[in-house]
Amino acid sequence: MAETGKDIKVKIRLMTEEDIDQVIQLDREITGPNRSITYSEPVNDYLGGDMTISYVAESKNKVVGFVMGCLTSIGPSVPNVGLPNVGLIQLVGVNPAWRKKGIARSLVEAFVKKCGEKKANGVHMFL
Repeated sequence: MAETGKDIKVKIRLMTEEDIDQVIQLDREITGPNRSITYSEPVNDYLGGDMTISYVAESKNKVVGFVMGCLTSIGPSVPNVGLPNVGLIQLVGVNPAWRKKGIARSLVEAFVKKCGEKKANGVHMFL
């Protein structure tokens, strides 16, 4: 659990389908209406499938952060890399009012730990 103040706690937990609307809303609050065309709707693109590796940060039943990712294989399209079963962090977001409190770090640490439990051969992140 990430500490965010004297009386405020943030719970880091696995993402569920019930979190999807809040994650989409938070992503839009973070990026605004003019997201780069390269990443037109990544939250919508990454949702679905096995969500047992994506996490949310929650305070008082409100999602204040998230990390979305998957287990995948990195193949020949990436030069000199051929890794089966790697964790891939696709998107991390934290409500601006909740930043600088260790939430993103806690989310990524939970993701990496889960990848280890699932015997991933490493973790990579899109920036």
